[in-house]
Amino acid sequence: MHPCSVIVLVLTGLLNGALAQFGPLPPMLIPSKGDVWNVGELRTVEWGITSDTRLTNETSGAPLTAFVILAYDSGQVLNPVLLESYQLAAGFPVSQKMVNIIVPEVPTRKDYSIFMNFQGLGTSWSAAFEIFNPKDPQGTGVAPTSFSVITAPPISVTVVLPTPTDNAASTTTSAAASPTSSTSATSTSSATASATGSPNSGAYPLSHNDLLAGAGIILLPLLSLVHAVL
Repeated sequence: MHPCSVIVLVLTGLLNGALAQFGPLPPMLIPSKGDVWNVGELRTVEWGITSDTRLTNETSGAPLTAFVILAYDSGQVLNPVLLESYQLAAGFPVSQKMVNIIVPEVPTRKDYSIFMNFQGLGTSWSAAFEIFNPKDPQGTGVAPTSFSVITAPPISVTVVLPTPTDNAASTTTSAAASPTSSTSATSTSSATASATGSPNSGAYPLSHNDLLAGAGIILLPLLSLVHAVL
């Protein structure tokens, strides 16, 4: 067997091992491909839950928490630009399956994605979606470097759960709200939200590699080396 083939097999095994370390990661459901979110809107990020309880509970039995950040395409395969210093939401339980965010004021682009990190155990990310900024309607292509984070109200405030005595109630989230109700929700949240113009990385001070751990992306430089050899 050619030496390069051996290297490829070894790296493939390592990559599969990294991906399988905590089983399949919860898939990101919202935002989905082609979605358009407007700056300042109250939106709900949603994900699925797997059967692997290590991504929903700590060894002590306490709920495992996570945080979400914004990312955009760098033009390089599997190497997105992660805006890890600006956590859109943090400290929420993974078992909650959804979290509210306020869409930050960033340039109009169609290659944004949401990354969710499980306390360094793994990372899931959404499909590419668009954020529309009315101040940049044409999308100048400028990459965001910093922005203010506005804390969104918790899910418990914006989700109405059905009760046995209320047949008319239904589960609704801000992501499914009409433009009118979405505007109202945003106005309400703005009155109670807190804004910060500085990074909020203190909650989970993880490195770029920590954010990508679990997806095996930290092995990409090695794969690139093998590709160069081949």
